[in-house]
Amino acid sequence: VDARKSSITCLVCGYSDRESRVDKETFKCRKRGFTFNAQYVACLNLFPRSDDGSVAIRGGSLVLVSRKAASVVAVDLAPNEPPRAMRWLREKPVQDSKATIVTKR
Repeated sequence: VDARKSSITCLVCGYSDRESRVDKETFKCRKRGFTFNAQYVACLNLFPRSDDGSVAIRGGSLVLVSRKAASVVAVDLAPNEPPRAMRWLREKPVQDSKATIVTKR
């Protein structure tokens, strides 16, 4: 996948300008004012270039639309993340020191 201009191209309007990359972490489109994390902008611009899907705006959120499964995944929500009310699940799992030993007979 060609990564050229992936971090300086707007996801919303496609406008590309080096000045849109405000700093290492911030992207701001000089044409539309769309502001987002620069690393995410680069990744989201690469997604459609790999022919895996496209990026769309639905209900005010950026979403990934997969070509293969035709599913929609919100950009700000990882599929394996617990719901916001259950964030305590993100803590490290408790290590169980008891191991079950299975022997062949």
